[in-house]
Amino acid sequence: MLNEKMKHHLKALAKQAPEQAGVYLMYNKKKTVLYVGKAKNLKKRLLYYFRPQSNKYDKKTEILVHNVEDIHHIVTRSEYEALLLEHKLIKQYHPRYNIELKDGKSYPVIRITQEVFPRVFRTRRIIHDGSTYYGPFPNVQMLDKYLSLIQTLYPLRRCRKMKKRNSPCLYYHIQQCAGTCAGKISSQAYLHRIQSIRELLAGNCEDIVQSLKQKMKLAAQALAFEKSAQYRDAIQLIIEIQSQQNMLRFNERIHDYIGYVREQDILVFTVLHIQAEHIVGSSVYALRNPLENIGEQLSAFLMQHYQSLHTIPQKIFIQHHVEQENDIIRFLQKNADLCPRIITPQSKQEATFMNIAIENAWFELYSNHARITAKEKLISLQKLLKLPHIPLRIDGFDVAHIAGNHTVASMVYFRKGKADTQKYMRYHIKTLKRGKINDYAAIYEVIIRHYTRIKNTKRPLPDLILIDGGKGQVNRALQALNVLCLSIPLVGLAKKNEELFLPLHANSIRLPKNHPGLHILQHIRNEAHRFATNFRASLQQKELQFSFLNTISGIGPKRATHIMQSYETLSQILTVPINIFSKTIGLPKEVAQRVQQHISQLLDSE
Repeated sequence: MLNEKMKHHLKALAKQAPEQAGVYLMYNKKKTVLYVGKAKNLKKRLLYYFRPQSNKYDKKTEILVHNVEDIHHIVTRSEYEALLLEHKLIKQYHPRYNIELKDGKSYPVIRITQEVFPRVFRTRRIIHDGSTYYGPFPNVQMLDKYLSLIQTLYPLRRCRKMKKRNSPCLYYHIQQCAGTCAGKISSQAYLHRIQSIRELLAGNCEDIVQSLKQKMKLAAQALAFEKSAQYRDAIQLIIEIQSQQNMLRFNERIHDYIGYVREQDILVFTVLHIQAEHIVGSSVYALRNPLENIGEQLSAFLMQHYQSLHTIPQKIFIQHHVEQENDIIRFLQKNADLCPRIITPQSKQEATFMNIAIENAWFELYSNHARITAKEKLISLQKLLKLPHIPLRIDGFDVAHIAGNHTVASMVYFRKGKADTQKYMRYHIKTLKRGKINDYAAIYEVIIRHYTRIKNTKRPLPDLILIDGGKGQVNRALQALNVLCLSIPLVGLAKKNEELFLPLHANSIRLPKNHPGLHILQHIRNEAHRFATNFRASLQQKELQFSFLNTISGIGPKRATHIMQSYETLSQILTVPINIFSKTIGLPKEVAQRVQQHISQLLDSE
């Protein structure tokens, strides 16, 4: 606390301030500027800092005042002049208790190269060489879906540098390459595929969908049901992609959406940049130790953010109206060709973009700026779930599959709120047949297997088990624990509405999105999901890599499966002497040699 002598001195300075608009600067004993603020009434604002103890300001303001030893003020003719001066002084002094800025983010795009036989791939680099770019994609999963769909519908060349060959690589034989190197496709036909890809990426998909429906019908009539199913899946994927992408369509001009969230002593702004019907990026800014109301902080933010930009958007969307909007617009107009507008969202589409900006601000707040300690989050979780003690050890489980294939489960381990990746575990689900979808049975199996091992090795049990899922998954996990005669607290977190499910409880629990306990459960759930999905994807990729084995003479499904189970990668097979490879798989030497030759050719083509 301030000593009485200093408090009296500062209060006297505040009383001497005029009741006019202006700017004030607070200094420490080293004459360093700690804070710059503006006020409509300087005297009233400065006296705020020295109110009676019963109406005391927040702790951060108290820390600021404790370090202040001098106050200067500058009178201006209007609030607008005060706004300009405050902005200039903040840029000049970089006060400790004013806004701190952080660099923004960029998103990946899809590139179509300018070549005789163009390539299509994902990148973050924009090279001005005649290539065409589509995006950017704030949702990277959507981008990957596009590339997967392109690869399925319009196979292109796989190699970066095209070399002429007498026969095409194995990717061509499994219909994943156009065979340009061996002249299997004309330039005209190849460019027709490229044009179809451009139409797909531009959202002009009606003709594509109609063509696929016709092919699906013809394949079904020819009893080629597997091919028909592929066309059906492609149609569904196009519809899914378009439904997500439509959310990003708006108009051709530049617009900014400014979302902000505040918690404890941190205020985070996210600026969502919209151009040509797409999210083209976002900028993130953090204000530590906010001292004034949100309207004033937003005014200062608008001034600082747009001061250094060469292009000012025509429209700036904010959550709520801010004071001095006209003055801010006058300031911004100096750097703009058109008069910018500061408005609040009116339409449903505008509200959607604003919600995206707000959600990004929440994410930034929790991922990088939250001051809530891990212990505080665990204590809030203990209170929420009425646990007997703080959940220092938490196991998280999730199941992943693709249409019932490659069904796997993950177990992630968190201790004191932090991931211990050395104790993560992966499980192949053994009780489900290929193509069978049953997440409940998968959760039951992984709980039984994991905690049977824990019991047998006499390792400590967790304080809490988190299941990625809802009521059904949680109750099946409880059944598994009962079979093992274990009593461990359980909770499920369903991603759709971020609801919590407790065993044998009919109703779910919905927490505010800023609840510390929910945040730590989301972190564990997302980590379990990531670990399971990556494992499933690696199995799928491995199966895809090994799928060409069925095309080799002398290799049937059983031998192909045996090879895939015996070796992790194709390159590993090439390192094994031919006699050992032949003996391990049970192949005639000539067949084993044929396999290694095909693999060598395939890897050389990449």
